[in-house]
Amino acid sequence: MLAGPNSGLIDFSVPNIPGFYLLFRFWSHYRALYGAKHLQFIVANRLFQPSPSNQLDTIYSASSTPRKIEAVGVETDVMLLNKDSGPAIAKEFGVDEMQVEIERAVEQVEKKLSKGQEKQTPSGRDEKKQ
Repeated sequence: MLAGPNSGLIDFSVPNIPGFYLLFRFWSHYRALYGAKHLQFIVANRLFQPSPSNQLDTIYSASSTPRKIEAVGVETDVMLLNKDSGPAIAKEFGVDEMQVEIERAVEQVEKKLSKGQEKQTPSGRDEKKQ
């Protein structure tokens, strides 16, 4: 659009990429917030009834021995998944993408656990960085 022959103002139609990005982020956060509120409503009104899964129990027991996770001042937890569990769970539920996500989650937990064990001294206390 030209404002006039002598004004020298020209309107360039440039896409507002930062504006679209911020709008997309706002919309994503809005959906996440209301999704969380919906889940909170379901839990608060007891509309969800947890039930055991025989399929998962079979996969958990078929995988290698569960690894005990010990931390100072925390109860001992057991890690039921390993990298071999991913393909079995994905095949059982028919969701191929789940395999990669399970493998990634197991890797992240193992990495975090190995870092946590390195920081502990032989006396069982965490070392303080100075």
